[in-house]
Amino acid sequence: MRMYLLFVGILFAVAMVIINLYLVLKNDIAHVQLWYCWSVVSLCGTLIYNGSHYFLQKKKGICMINVGVIILGVLVFTFLF
Repeated sequence: MRMYLLFVGILFAVAMVIINLYLVLKNDIAHVQLWYCWSVVSLCGTLIYNGSHYFLQKKKGICMINVGVIILGVLVFTFLF
């Protein structure tokens, strides 16, 4: 279970790097806000899953989970309203 959480967290980190590289190389102004939104969502996924891994391993990482959930909540409320 811990290795699964770490693997999914690494996948979110790789997705964030790919999205940011796409933003740097593409320079498409029309959909920049949408791509930034997905970049922040992948950052939150990285924080949540890696924090869950460290929480299950050493009972640390609860701060990473909380920061990921708070940023995701702010993003959802900002994007919806």
